[in-house]
Amino acid sequence: MTNPASRRAAMARTATRTATRTATRTATRTAALAALGAALLAGGCMSPNALADVQGQLNQAADAVNDIRVNMSMMQETIDSLKIVVARQDTTISRLANATGVQVVK
Repeated sequence: MTNPASRRAAMARTATRTATRTATRTATRTAALAALGAALLAGGCMSPNALADVQGQLNQAADAVNDIRVNMSMMQETIDSLKIVVARQDTTISRLANATGVQVVK
């Protein structure tokens, strides 16, 4: 059995660790909120020219994303078309193999 004094000491260490963790979490949250508040204040104080630049960059990014979507759509159509071509060729090869009696490994 353990000594009651050692149990109390262990409980005290656990309580100290818990208090330290809680204090650390609180400090971290406070720092994060302070950083967020500073960012919001700084963002609210931007000059109109800086806001126009940011708007232009966002428009360019949106155009780039749209171009990527268009390219992906075209590539998907090409892939679908190639699948059809391969299926037709496979059918033709199978028919020729059946007609000539040749074994085709798939």
